[in-house]
Amino acid sequence: MIAVKTMSSLEISELTGKEHKNVLADIRKMLIELHGDGGELNFKRSYLSEQNKELPLFNLDREIACLKLMEKQTSRQPLRS
Repeated sequence: MIAVKTMSSLEISELTGKEHKNVLADIRKMLIELHGDGGELNFKRSYLSEQNKELPLFNLDREIACLKLMEKQTSRQPLRS
């Protein structure tokens, strides 16, 4: 069995300097575009904050997350194959 490396929305937030709530919104939008309504449910998780509050988090395939990050950071044009 091959383990899939993932990247969390918190890691993406730290790497980009964006607020986590904005990263979550971008990921939700991306997942709806890719998988339709409800597509985010396969990736949605939660974590406990420092205040012991359960907050949303997404775990994405690391390769997909990196490609999407590069797409967002460049000209905001979709990557072409």
